[in-house]
Amino acid sequence: MSKINQPLIMMKFGVLWFYLFALVAHFFASESYSIINNNFSQLGPQGYDLAWIMQIAFIGSAVLWFYGLYLNVKTPVLHKKVAWMFFFIAIFIVFAGLFKTTLPGIPVLLASQSNLERNLHLFAAHGSQLLGLLILLEHIKYSDKDVKKYHVRVLVALLILSVIFQFGPFMGITQRVLALTHSFWTIKYLNVYKK
Repeated sequence: MSKINQPLIMMKFGVLWFYLFALVAHFFASESYSIINNNFSQLGPQGYDLAWIMQIAFIGSAVLWFYGLYLNVKTPVLHKKVAWMFFFIAIFIVFAGLFKTTLPGIPVLLASQSNLERNLHLFAAHGSQLLGLLILLEHIKYSDKDVKKYHVRVLVALLILSVIFQFGPFMGITQRVLALTHSFWTIKYLNVYKK
């Protein structure tokens, strides 16, 4: 197996893939989009002709995760429970790409199913976040003492940021800090704990 064609490398590429296309989507965002008040998902809302950029971000990153998990079956490096949680996160990410959210100010009449589509997107987004926190708890459970303290601090930060994201002002900025914190942790500690 080549150095790059490994489970953890592919899954880390999946994280980077998302941010690369999300960055591109920022340059083509609609005029009503605000980086301060709108989240990543709203870069590709229903009725927006360039929503496909964010669909590539979501679905492409999930495909890389699926491929990484396939490689993991051939050469196991992820703990089985963590691998399954990543598998379901990837499914949620595909759903988040297929079912788009809404953004006020898009001047397109939306179909009557738009609320259902938005709710499916939110369900997928929240489901992937919850599984990400469960993976972090798994790391807390099995890590050495010093690393465990770091994981606990990250968990507390993510929980505080999640509450601010859901109920506080500046949803866009808060989500970006939340996502980047979780993504940095994922890239650094994707499978670093002893069992």
